[in-house]
Amino acid sequence: MKLREIIKVLGCLALVIGLFSHWERGPLGIYPAEAGAGPDATGAEAEPKKKKKLKPRPIVHKEFLDICRTCHKPDGRGGRSYGGYAANLHETELDLEGLVYIIKYGREDMGMPAFEGVIGERTMYAVAQFIIDNFKGVPLDDSVAGHAGNPDLINVETEDLGDQ
Repeated sequence: MKLREIIKVLGCLALVIGLFSHWERGPLGIYPAEAGAGPDATGAEAEPKKKKKLKPRPIVHKEFLDICRTCHKPDGRGGRSYGGYAANLHETELDLEGLVYIIKYGREDMGMPAFEGVIGERTMYAVAQFIIDNFKGVPLDDSVAGHAGNPDLINVETEDLGDQ
């Protein structure tokens, strides 16, 4: 007889656990609509909040910061660098095709390395367009102000090479 009672109790316990495990707020839960919050109460609160996904920077921005800023500086002003004297990108007179040509084949006489085989042609065009959009013809002060929210472009300490 005791075995039957134990089986009944275990069966009831399993039923209760099964019932409550599928019940979101429990038997005494107060739902937003029942709390008198109005007809819109279930709208925003019932939907789970979606986390914002951070978008990665465009590859051109990364390429410029990783490769070009070494010589041309983050703000494009150029100056003394490892290979010589880098051009000021604000003063360039080259168009898109001209910039791509220089990026691709370089200028050994000026210390500009060739990037053919290092970065793809699509990236070369993107970097050239980035230079046109952000630096070419833009006074240096305006360019820096345009990147004020981006610490990668203006808060970078540059090395003073002196008269080496």
